[in-house]
Amino acid sequence: MGADKASGLLAAQIVSLRHLIAFDAVQVLCRPAPQDNHLILLCEGYGCASRRALAEAFPALYPPGFTELFSPGDGLPPSICESDDVMQPAFRATEIYIEALSREGFQDGLTIELRSGTDYFGLAHFSARRPTTFTRDVRMMARGFQVSLEATLGSLMPRPDKAIVAVLRRRGNALVAVEAVRDQGSVVTNRLLTTLSCLPPEAMPLQCCWVCERPYLLKATPVGNEDLLIELLPQPLPVGLSYREMVVLSWLMIGMADRDIAAEMFISERTVHSHVTALLRKLKVKRRSQAAIIAALNRWFIPDPAGKIASGYASVMR
Repeated sequence: MGADKASGLLAAQIVSLRHLIAFDAVQVLCRPAPQDNHLILLCEGYGCASRRALAEAFPALYPPGFTELFSPGDGLPPSICESDDVMQPAFRATEIYIEALSREGFQDGLTIELRSGTDYFGLAHFSARRPTTFTRDVRMMARGFQVSLEATLGSLMPRPDKAIVAVLRRRGNALVAVEAVRDQGSVVTNRLLTTLSCLPPEAMPLQCCWVCERPYLLKATPVGNEDLLIELLPQPLPVGLSYREMVVLSWLMIGMADRDIAAEMFISERTVHSHVTALLRKLKVKRRSQAAIIAALNRWFIPDPAGKIASGYASVMR
């Protein structure tokens, strides 16, 4: 499932849940491995203090597994009105409740842990201004709805065993690393920052992101107000194209002539022409214009560090 489709499904599920449970605010968090922090996927009805407290302080105070700890018999999501006396620490005694939720008028709350087997996905917080909203019947209803939320969140989660994962944040027109790529180091993170800073949204997912001498599928999922959850999945270049053929195709896509391509790549025009001949054969077309259209429609291009190809792509797609 695509990230945009999954995000839309999550929002639709919350709308459906509103018809069943009378809550006043909701926040859905994800924690993509191997990141340490939870990211906000959806948040409605909370002020800044509650939004931050539930996203940061709650997971630190109640780490994964708290449902089994506080509801050992039935596994129901804990709520303030029914579980406060068994929670350690008692939720009404925490700064989350005293300094944030209660000050915003919330008197009851319920939190669902979202996971699949041993894979932990995140949390769904629900709050209400009425003090006895999340009774046992409502908790049972929420437990039944949990499966569909887990399926949707699972489709949004990157696979750290198969993908490189990072979190970037928009600051004005720039991007900065929040959770940098760990194993691959700053080279990958810096390349991501350069690539994404000049790419328009319609370029996602980018089919041919070239990082550390390897091609990747680049997916960027908006989370919270400013963060981007980045996933790089290894995949071969399309139709058997070589790296240099792919770069030539990228320049062709934005209408660049052989002489200018040669100057950009520091190769001869004759070499450019040889690459063009080879890529036309592999794409099974006869004209450069056909190859350019195929590249644009399929997002088959490798952005250059200066952002010329990305800017050209945005112009082509207008």
